[in-house]
Amino acid sequence: IAYQFGWATGYVLLPGIAYLTRNFRHMIIATTVPEILWLYWLYRTPESIRWQLTNNKSEDAKKSVMNAVRTNNMPMDGAEQKFIALKTTLENEKIRQTKETSSFIELWKRAQIRKYTIIFYCTWFVNAFVYYGIALNIADFVGDLFVNFAIAGLVEFPAYIILMIAFKYIGRKKLTSTAMFGCGLSLLLSVAFNYTKITSATTVLTMCGKFFTTSSFAILYVFSAEVYPTIVRQIGVGSCSVAGRMGSILSPFVKEMSQFTGPWLSLTTFGILCVLDSFLVVFLPETMDKEIPDTFGDTQKLNQ
Repeated sequence: IAYQFGWATGYVLLPGIAYLTRNFRHMIIATTVPEILWLYWLYRTPESIRWQLTNNKSEDAKKSVMNAVRTNNMPMDGAEQKFIALKTTLENEKIRQTKETSSFIELWKRAQIRKYTIIFYCTWFVNAFVYYGIALNIADFVGDLFVNFAIAGLVEFPAYIILMIAFKYIGRKKLTSTAMFGCGLSLLLSVAFNYTKITSATTVLTMCGKFFTTSSFAILYVFSAEVYPTIVRQIGVGSCSVAGRMGSILSPFVKEMSQFTGPWLSLTTFGILCVLDSFLVVFLPETMDKEIPDTFGDTQKLNQ
């Protein structure tokens, strides 16, 4: 969850940069040129130990483990044991993977995995659809555009902080379902306050919806990774992200339709989809305090 703070920080800084530049070309330059500085950190970032071991670079992996132990001020005498344990785990994982194939088709062969995949696709789609839809509607809110955009970014910080605490006590399924329902309810109430135009109450309630959809979006990255087994985790989460991008692609069209019907159309559409999806999430397995699945059989046992 913590890495999401980087996204939220950029979200808050963007309206400030836009306010100072007042030209989209200058804004693009101001936001992209600093990225060149990160090339240095890319060079400084250590290689993945897992990748080194899976690509038969045992010596490099051992050095990486030693550097990690040294950086974290851990006792060096336990580094060798940690390296051997990690290497053994990956070797066992390779043995399991030889028994099961890793491909996109595998997500659809088993009924239970197929059900989870469809639900995740729908949830990712709705989250991205609503998240970016709200961002596009900010231009219509009461008040200054730059201030409203910054507030929409600031709303994400408490969402992530609360999630980091809630993750220790509340299951992923309950959190996701509650966040989706909260978002839908907030957006539907915002329409109820004024059917034809944006008011201050509409703005406040929509920001509440932004808080909830931000929360559910952050949970999904963790939740979907904990449901899919190791053999197809990257494929599963990656394809879920593609489903989400489809939602973000379609959200501007709802915004354009609202120009003819009024703001109620987009907010009502977003609200109804969130409420419906909150009930759909109930059919996913709970992963809190459970071992991360390595095989399809492990995933199928999550509901037990």
